[in-house]
Amino acid sequence: SNLYGFGCCIFLDKSEWREIPDQLKVWFGDNWMIRNFSSICQVVIPVETEMSTTSDSVELTEVIRKDIEEWEKLLKQ
Repeated sequence: SNLYGFGCCIFLDKSEWREIPDQLKVWFGDNWMIRNFSSICQVVIPVETEMSTTSDSVELTEVIRKDIEEWEKLLKQ
C-alpha cells in the first residue's frame, strides 16, 4: 500500500472531529485524526501536487523534530 500523500485531503463528519493536540504543530495531525475516528474508509484518487513545499522548509526543521518527539509521547499514552 502506497501511503505517500496520505492526509492531503481528508473528509469527515463534523461529529467525528477530535481536536489535534496543541503540541503537534506541523506533522502528525492526520495521524491523530485517523487514530481518533470511529470508522475509516480509504478512497484512492489520483491528485497532482507538489508535496511538502511548506513542511520541508529549513525554518521548520526544529518544529518538526519536536513534533516527532511529541508524537512518540502521545503514542505511549
